Amino acid sequence: MATFTAYTLAGDGSAPRLVSLPDPVLEDGEILLETQMTEVCGTDLHLQSGDMHGVPYPVIPGHFMVGTVAQVEGRRLDIDGRVIARGDTLVFLDVHGTCGHCWHCTAGVTANRCQHRQVYGVTHSVHEGPFGGWSQKVLLQANVHCALLPPGLAPERYIAGGCALPTALHALERANLQLLDLVLVQGAGPVGLSIALLARAAGAAEVIIVDRSEARLRMAERLGFKHVACTRDSMAEATSLIRIRSLGDARGVDVAFEATGSPQAIPEGLSLVRDGGRYVVVGQYADRGEMPINPHLHINKKHVTILGVWGIELRHFRRMIQLLSRPPATLDPALWDALATRYPLHDVARALADIRSGRVTKAILDVGPARDRAGEQPAGGVS
Repeated sequence: MATFTAYTLAGDGSAPRLVSLPDPVLEDGEILLETQMTEVCGTDLHLQSGDMHGVPYPVIPGHFMVGTVAQVEGRRLDIDGRVIARGDTLVFLDVHGTCGHCWHCTAGVTANRCQHRQVYGVTHSVHEGPFGGWSQKVLLQANVHCALLPPGLAPERYIAGGCALPTALHALERANLQLLDLVLVQGAGPVGLSIALLARAAGAAEVIIVDRSEARLRMAERLGFKHVACTRDSMAEATSLIRIRSLGDARGVDVAFEATGSPQAIPEGLSLVRDGGRYVVVGQYADRGEMPINPHLHINKKHVTILGVWGIELRHFRRMIQLLSRPPATLDPALWDALATRYPLHDVARALADIRSGRVTKAILDVGPARDRAGEQPAGGVS
């Protein structure tokens, strides 16, 4: 029986472990992909640390990827009704398995809260099969939404956008961003920078970016953002920045986006939103603890609107592909290329460490064709 390799995380802080898996037997409607490239994102840091609840460890991470169709069982169509064939370059929505019948899927219009929701690279154990991108092969179940990658869209650009870009699209949708809004983005990681790029393209008057990492702020400056501030010691520096540069005549920002993953960012962000403004919480994907806020001073007296963002829906996945392949005149999709640093799959432990330390903004894993990788084993060995 043919085999291939993948990397798993155990959720105990240990390094990725190399495993060998047999080729799966496909059922009707399923697709087997040979992985071209995938990503390392903030979700994978949470998976490694074990601070996400309900994960069936060990898992194969990697919930956004590009692959080549190696096998199709039966007839499959992509989201635009095109027939999927062997040799096609394919991408897919990581969220799948929603029932389509419950209150969340229908009346609630929040299918990503369906109790049947599954996510590639997160909710599937390695014992179920290859359901994550840190693998030479990935099995797509019959209920997965797939899309043929447009000929003009390079796989590395799609992965540079990765899961951050559709999340940012969802955040802007929730924020109801208006022309000439003054925008604050807390966090200069892939999600925060994607939000900043989209907000600027959508006509924001100014975009202010704050972060604790000098390296990330340098990346923001490389992308053309002039108003950035380090908040390593205090948010007072960001407040001063707003006032000194007269960007909002000291009232505060119209819209603020939290994209840090740190609970401490919430009261700090709320304090910088103007009266009647909007605060969009994007980064709290894992339970990192509590942070007290003053309901009177932070929320009610300010008449502020607080909005949460949980994952993405099919429309955000579709719009991401459209944006990268047919961008508006106000947006250069090549800007996402600058965020990415590429690693071979066997170097995934170093990619994780570099992301965790802030040395790189976005890590892309080059997987390539399925083959034995003798001598390319991380600590932890092969099973």
